[in-house]
Amino acid sequence: MCGRFALNPYGNEMLSKLVDKANARLMSDWQAGEHEQYIDSNKVTTGEVFPTNTILTLIRDRSTKNVGAFGTDWGIQAKSLIINARSETIKERYTFKALFPNYRCVIPTTGFYEWQHLDDKKKKGNKFYLGFGEDEPLFLAGLYKAQNKSKQSVILTTKSNESMKDIHERMPLILEAKNIRNWLFDEGFAYDYLQANMPNLARQKV
Repeated sequence: MCGRFALNPYGNEMLSKLVDKANARLMSDWQAGEHEQYIDSNKVTTGEVFPTNTILTLIRDRSTKNVGAFGTDWGIQAKSLIINARSETIKERYTFKALFPNYRCVIPTTGFYEWQHLDDKKKKGNKFYLGFGEDEPLFLAGLYKAQNKSKQSVILTTKSNESMKDIHERMPLILEAKNIRNWLFDEGFAYDYLQANMPNLARQKV
């Protein structure tokens, strides 16, 4: 969990502007040679988003104290591709322990997908879409790192609450919009938030 999410920004003015800003930044970096590995300029993926896609990511600017919209590659490449990190073990795993103080990020979405976790591992469970409702932003807490002239990111997860624990035992660490700056700029707040209670989500079978 979480292995797939959605970004449908064009029904929400704020999300639409963030996507446009991230795409403009990606184009500028590509033209300046910052993404030499790409044959063509990259853009933020919208619709259903998969690991390795370029995703909309909010990152703090330490010099200006502003929040910037970037495109990052979903997944940090280690021995294998890591797309999620357990919030409970952030202080134990070296990769994430090193990133947490200065490389926190926020991943705007409009919801995420989860397959029902069944005891019978040979049987595939139902696919659900979870979020706050159509076109409503759902902000996920994450970490990122700079690697090979690009940025890679992971989504933090926590124990599921009542609204989805019958589907899966894990859910993303979700931020309220009012706490985005606190998460990005205040390390103490961020550490405390790892134990926060998650909001209840609407769900539908897809």
